[in-house]
Amino acid sequence: MFSKLYYFEIQGANSWTRDDSVTVAAPLWQATVDRTGRSFGFHYSVEGIAPDFRADAGFVPRTGILQPSISNRFSFYGGPGAPIEQWTNFFHFQGLWNYDEFFDGGSILESQLNLNSFFTIKNGWSARVSPEWSTVRFDPAFYGDYYVDAGADTVPFAVPGRLTDLWGVDLSGSTPQGVLAASAGVGLGQSAAFFEPAAADAVSANATVTWRPTEQIRVEGRYVYTHLNRERDGTRLSTAHIPRLKIEYQVSRPIFVRFVGQYAAQKQDALRDPATEQPILIRQDDGALQPATTTIQNDLRIDFLFSYRPTPGTVFYLGYGSSMTEADAFTFQNVERVNDGFFLKLSYLFQL
Repeated sequence: MFSKLYYFEIQGANSWTRDDSVTVAAPLWQATVDRTGRSFGFHYSVEGIAPDFRADAGFVPRTGILQPSISNRFSFYGGPGAPIEQWTNFFHFQGLWNYDEFFDGGSILESQLNLNSFFTIKNGWSARVSPEWSTVRFDPAFYGDYYVDAGADTVPFAVPGRLTDLWGVDLSGSTPQGVLAASAGVGLGQSAAFFEPAAADAVSANATVTWRPTEQIRVEGRYVYTHLNRERDGTRLSTAHIPRLKIEYQVSRPIFVRFVGQYAAQKQDALRDPATEQPILIRQDDGALQPATTTIQNDLRIDFLFSYRPTPGTVFYLGYGSSMTEADAFTFQNVERVNDGFFLKLSYLFQL
């Protein structure tokens, strides 16, 4: 931190993986510089994760990438009693390179440019408008196990070229905070469907309702819907319905309980080669080629958490989670348990 407005941060990590007497080392690193001012600010960062980086004891969802991010903020303020109390704009760029290709001078895989405009309206209302432009180059390494059923023969999958000028817009708004509050949003535009891969017309919607009947109880219901239609013929590629319920109860100052339940109903159409419309085959671990047929997932997840914190530094957590699935969405009949898990944490602060 310096000049009370700026801070600079750099982080680094390394993993060493030993397998069959061979040790592979790989880095993870990140650098950030930030300015936080009343009317102007920025946040610039770059993160790199080498392809061979492994974190079996942690959570690294994707390796082999280099990701820069540039964000500039401009804030404007209305006078006392103005209809718009604050208008904040974020000009944001996000890039994504293959880690090795970046250092070899390769082209960018994905880039995204958007403008987020936030409006704080009188009496606690708010709104957001976010137009977006993006471009995508499909990584050939991802499709190494893809093949095409050409009828009398099976041929390797030809990865399509870059998708450019993908446009979209997100709109959202929220009510003032109180006993009952709500927010909703909708997104429209073009997207890259990576699993086919091809351009798709995307529609998304979400709504959240929060109820606080007392200072101790909070109930939140959320629903998310998305679908992708193939741009080339308008057919449905994928659909997702995800409702979620969270209930929190502060029983007393040291005791807190929480329940979270989420249902994810997702359907993806059988994959087809965008160039020929022939079925896509995917090579399995045993070398066999299997058609990428229609997939349906109806997964239910519930989690409970009990927390006891009698004094600062002393805490006891007890949690339970269960994952279930069923064949038909939202019927709650013949539900099959997939796995269960328990979580226990106890910490105590010794003061000398």
